[in-house]
Amino acid sequence: MNKTIIIELNNILKKSEIDRKDESLIGFIRYIILNKHNISYDEYYAVLKDHGIRANEKEIGYNEICIEHLENISQEISAYDFCKIFDEYLNSDIREVSGSYYTPTYIVEYIFYNSLKSYFEENTNLELTQIDSFIKDQRTDELNREEAELVFNLLDNIKIIDISCGTGLFLLKALNKIITLKEAILRKLDIIVENYNLRRSVIEENIYGIDIDGKPLEVLLLALIDDLAKFKEFNIKNLLVNIYKENSISDNKIYNLSGIKEVMECGGFDLVIGNPPYIGEKGNREKFENIKKSKFGRKYYEGKMDYFYFFIYRGTEILKEKGILTYITTNYFITADGASKLRKFLKDNVVFKSIINFNECHIFRSAKGQHNLIFSVSKEKKINKNIEVIYFNSSLSNDKEIENILKNPEKKYRQVSHYKLENQHSMYGLSGNILIYTDSSYAKIIDKIKENSNYTLGDICNINQGIVSGADRVTKNMLNKKLSKDLIEKNNIVLNKGIFVLNKEEIKNNGFCRCPNLKPFYKNSDVKKYYTKQETDKYIFYSNDNNVFSSKYCKLVSNHLIKFKSILKQRRETAKGVRKWYALQWSRNQEIFENPKIVVPQRSVKNNFGYNELSWYASADVYYITPKEDIYDLKLLLGILNSKLIYFWLYNLGKRKGNYLELYSRPLSEIPIKLNINEDIKNSIVDKVEKILDACSNGYDKNIVDGYQDIIDNELYKIYSLTKKDIEIIDNLFYLVKSNR
Repeated sequence: MNKTIIIELNNILKKSEIDRKDESLIGFIRYIILNKHNISYDEYYAVLKDHGIRANEKEIGYNEICIEHLENISQEISAYDFCKIFDEYLNSDIREVSGSYYTPTYIVEYIFYNSLKSYFEENTNLELTQIDSFIKDQRTDELNREEAELVFNLLDNIKIIDISCGTGLFLLKALNKIITLKEAILRKLDIIVENYNLRRSVIEENIYGIDIDGKPLEVLLLALIDDLAKFKEFNIKNLLVNIYKENSISDNKIYNLSGIKEVMECGGFDLVIGNPPYIGEKGNREKFENIKKSKFGRKYYEGKMDYFYFFIYRGTEILKEKGILTYITTNYFITADGASKLRKFLKDNVVFKSIINFNECHIFRSAKGQHNLIFSVSKEKKINKNIEVIYFNSSLSNDKEIENILKNPEKKYRQVSHYKLENQHSMYGLSGNILIYTDSSYAKIIDKIKENSNYTLGDICNINQGIVSGADRVTKNMLNKKLSKDLIEKNNIVLNKGIFVLNKEEIKNNGFCRCPNLKPFYKNSDVKKYYTKQETDKYIFYSNDNNVFSSKYCKLVSNHLIKFKSILKQRRETAKGVRKWYALQWSRNQEIFENPKIVVPQRSVKNNFGYNELSWYASADVYYITPKEDIYDLKLLLGILNSKLIYFWLYNLGKRKGNYLELYSRPLSEIPIKLNINEDIKNSIVDKVEKILDACSNGYDKNIVDGYQDIIDNELYKIYSLTKKDIEIIDNLFYLVKSNR
């Protein structure tokens, strides 16, 4: 779209009489389309009302120059462009609350193309080459008359829905593609159908949209009216448009919508497509509590889930047998703890047709740190069906590059692995995680690691999270919502003032230097491979229900924490009566902080396991690994955990966010460990570990660490019976991902 048009739009919108950008833009689109096609405003508002959409009927004031600009612009913008413009105009605040992001056109096109292709594969006996050439290039020369009639019949009766459709970008692409394909078949069959009639039949009989927000739905309705009115005047009151303002995942409301009810009575939808909203439960508890009140919500809810999971459940429910669901979502659900119920549901109810893991490629520029995936499933239970996997193993900043790869997946690209899994079972791990490897050759190496290990880390070690105080320091939220102005002024409370976590200056100024319960407090960034920082200027008041018997006799409580009592009493465990108001919310067993231990940051690019025998306390973003019995040598485990072999395991079977390893209790506990090792090799590994630790005592030296680690890695490769090719694959993956050590 021409950027000058966007600039002109901005100028016009600034002069409108409506403050809200979205309403102003809808008013502009409404003005253009209704005036262009001489459609009565009264009739239009009546149609809106029929669809349950409330509109701001205030006329927007435009001067004569603006009107001239509007008329010029209207000739250059298509119906699809109007919807794109509205999506792109959504401000960041609306996106953050709604979880909705503008889907790039090439992604929309790919999703519909791939869905239709999969649908034809499942519901015809056509060869893949016939399907591909027809859908991609509208070629009908490879179809005989009987096949052409079959294809036309499928297209004529197909039911396509987006249950979080917004402005309908997916539906509009579907509309135009279905029309283009039907026209190709009609030409082959020497049948002439008026363009208006063809378009109207697709709008009224093939596409369906639902959204909870009426504003984008109005834009979609206007786009459909504009698309049809170009060919012929018609009475908009007689146009049957299957778009509905409703909550798709609120119990069974959508089954009572007239058009949806009819489709479900005939078996369900053929295609469910879209980009459902991504909203985590954290910070959006009210939204999740509301849906949990419904039967549908109670059935599918699980802790730490994402809101879009509900759209997968609903989309699958409304699919007919052999129907296709294709979504673009975040990729966390394939391994997330809060998606175990979802993965089991998918395993029991659908077969995967294809998965594209974009990994570090940023599809949505406005959603920083988001990692996306496109998946396509068929509603059936044939476990012997293979799965196409496209895995982006390096980030691409250019949308055109990503688009070219999606359009031509058969070509070889350096940045992409493209392979097929033999059956549905091969993509699920023992714990139920969905296993999408960077390369098809990874599976054999993973099997070797499993076969040669006789323990998991959880079998032989305790794995504990660090401390949760519930109030480390004063936050903006506390100042704005939890502390009275009088209390703030009286106690000179400022942002970042220490509560449980104090710096040396705060300790000295308050006379707390001799408090035995102040313990050295470290950050997750203080952990590197083998190394942990040994000095800190921060200390935590290690207060639990046992070591501080009364608030009266502890100076730090009576002189300091008392100022924040109103905040501390609001913490969850204190409010429940589980913790005293002056105790840490989760103090953990103190031994894990005082005794020899392996520590690891919760999130890291590489497997950076540190070691120390100091008094070393940290927050919940650090995990502590201690042996269950003295017979397990922590230094031997340290050498194994820091190896490229374990990185390979964690990258493929652990939890990740993009290229970042997420080292929570579960993925740590599942790390395979081989301890039935020749004594000479054991001693050799421990010796190298001790040399690294000794070198690190004088400061961290990456070259020394890497040098000894290479020797340890080579010992481990022999133990695990890995071939030269296996080793090359493991090393390549390790060095492919940029390190932050």
